[in-house]
Amino acid sequence: MSTQPPQPISPNSNSVIQAIVLARTTKSPSTNPHDDPVLLVIPNLDPLVVASTPPVSTPFLSSILPASLTTKSSTEEPETYYRYKATQVASSSRIGQYAKLTIMDGTHGAIHYEFRSGNGILYLIFTSKPYSQRTAFQVLRLVWKECESRYGAEMSVIPSSNLHSDTELFESVRGIMSKYLHGDPIHDLQTDVDEIKLVMQQNINAALANQENLEVLLDKSEGMKDRAAEFQHSSQDVKDMFWWKNIWLSLAILLAICVLVVVIVVPITVSK
Repeated sequence: MSTQPPQPISPNSNSVIQAIVLARTTKSPSTNPHDDPVLLVIPNLDPLVVASTPPVSTPFLSSILPASLTTKSSTEEPETYYRYKATQVASSSRIGQYAKLTIMDGTHGAIHYEFRSGNGILYLIFTSKPYSQRTAFQVLRLVWKECESRYGAEMSVIPSSNLHSDTELFESVRGIMSKYLHGDPIHDLQTDVDEIKLVMQQNINAALANQENLEVLLDKSEGMKDRAAEFQHSSQDVKDMFWWKNIWLSLAILLAICVLVVVIVVPITVSK
């Protein structure tokens, strides 16, 4: 039975850390323009993650890395893409503007970085797009704390070889990566709980709003009923008033006729 090769991970489907990188910005006084600014690359060596990493051709690599680092074999290493991207970020003018930033890479996911201006070190984490930004910066904070607790001010001038040979640091950073590989489980659970609470609160608010609207409608209905009763009562009063007016008018006319009869007819009768 033939074994199927691993399928690349879509940057939009899985929440995962792809790599953690330490670099020195090209603007740092301690940086030699002929040196590789990338100090340490710790990639996720999961076959699915490796399979999803875009290749970097030698011409593109040589446009930004020293010639000594752009051998044909280097383009086939899993860390080459992260080294290439980290070098681009380290030379960007954005570093001076934003100490923390998330850069969306349209082909591969997201790059989150934190620049430590005190020692000129740039900490980067490469993740898939669904990975939580909050968790990414939490991981970066843990990494730079680990590095700076071990080396202190020496981080500003430490050579790459020292970091590569520090197996304890390497394993510590790998441990952080493993713990938060697919995000922060507690935070993700809390997020789910918060989302459920929000939906429930919205449903309760909607029910209360419907009840309030029903009460308002009932109040309006009662008001209309009261006004209808008042109108009926008023109309009856008006009807009675006009009835009495008609009675009094009829009596007045009858009285006037009687007076005329007395004034006109009686004298004539008496004169005869």
